[in-house]
Amino acid sequence: MRQLFTYQVPETLSLPKIKVGERIAVPFGSRKVIGIVIDAQAQCNFDVKKVKNIAGRLNDNFNLSKSLVSFLQLCAHYYHHPVGDVFQQALPILLRKIENISLSPPMVWQVQTPNEDKKNILAKLVKKATKQYDLYQMIQSHHGISWVELRTLGYSKAQLNALHSKDLIIEKEQVVSQFTWQDDTLNQADKLVLSSEQAIIVSAINSSLASFSCHLIDGVTGSGKTEVYLQAMEDVLANNQQVLVIVPEIGLTPQTLSRFEQRFNVPIALHHSGLNDKERLTTWLSAQQGCAAIIIGTRSAIFTPLHNLGLIIIDEEHDSSLKQQDSFRYHGRDMAILRARQLDIPIVLGSATPSFESLQNALSGKYSYHQLHNRA
Repeated sequence: MRQLFTYQVPETLSLPKIKVGERIAVPFGSRKVIGIVIDAQAQCNFDVKKVKNIAGRLNDNFNLSKSLVSFLQLCAHYYHHPVGDVFQQALPILLRKIENISLSPPMVWQVQTPNEDKKNILAKLVKKATKQYDLYQMIQSHHGISWVELRTLGYSKAQLNALHSKDLIIEKEQVVSQFTWQDDTLNQADKLVLSSEQAIIVSAINSSLASFSCHLIDGVTGSGKTEVYLQAMEDVLANNQQVLVIVPEIGLTPQTLSRFEQRFNVPIALHHSGLNDKERLTTWLSAQQGCAAIIIGTRSAIFTPLHNLGLIIIDEEHDSSLKQQDSFRYHGRDMAILRARQLDIPIVLGSATPSFESLQNALSGKYSYHQLHNRA
């Protein structure tokens, strides 16, 4: 349906004052469904006797920010699409349901303090179970790493359970506060020296962090676009802001995640089709509360609520998988540009074969155009 629906708030539910973005329960025909408040006024033009009361306020941690509500309305207007369908597309599946949501605290894996027995076990793993040893080293290189990250990096549950059964690793509740990454953002050992072309691009991006700008990086495969992304992210993260990285489905590989894991000592959240409903909602909440510094995901990650977004990066901006082909049809690249403009922050588009639209915008001066001619 293309229309919006008006409800009134009974006195018993009027305090605290209802806010834009709040999730509420409303009667709809014979059913009770979830509604999102997109406007709240003291008066309305309808006969209040004919306006139904809301059924309840959920009062949970999953309300939408006013900024996200505004962005989703912009998306609906941009594509002349029903706003309700846009909100439906943007919400994680669990938030579309009326049932109470129960999420376990996020858990991470850490290595146990090695004693003599554990050292002997590790020595055997080096020779007889190299994959388990590789997994141990990966966990050891982090303060704490989630199963979702390990799975994306290519490790199996069997390998994880084997280490756990040997008492080499332990699962603990992750304790992450907002913006805990600002003091020790970089793993400096992995930082590369930029070429002159790369350095110019990073400088151009960093000089525009305070306002909207769109940068198109046109560089052949292997020219170092990812290194430009990584070094452009440094100032943003150091400024207590988050970075959203959008990649095509085929681009979210263990190697991609590994580059970010190796470079930045910060919480990273993943958003892709391989997550189950609870994992997807955990990412949503981590981004919303400002606990995740970097969010890496496929096209629908553009609808993630971010506490303090400072930079958006679209890798392989020409890729057709950035387009949603059914239900609410949208282009992830274009929606990312729309969101960057709304938040007044820069966005970086990268490709070895830029789309005609982006190339035209760059050549006409709408975007800053950067080229990397040589392989790094």
